[in-house]
Amino acid sequence: MKYLIQHTVLGFCWWDLLALVAVIGVIIYSWRKLKKVKDLKEELEDRLAERDSAKTLDGKDK
Repeated sequence: MKYLIQHTVLGFCWWDLLALVAVIGVIIYSWRKLKKVKDLKEELEDRLAERDSAKTLDGKDK
């Protein structure tokens, strides 16, 4: 076991760094898209609530 531990090398190559940058880029892109979708959903829910409240105030309730 001592031989295995002494001769095991944990190293990285430059491809690993490129892959790490790509993964970080994908995570940031996905996070931004998810935030945009959540904001759009919230805006649409607000508009729907305003429309429904306007209908009930006008007496056009179904």
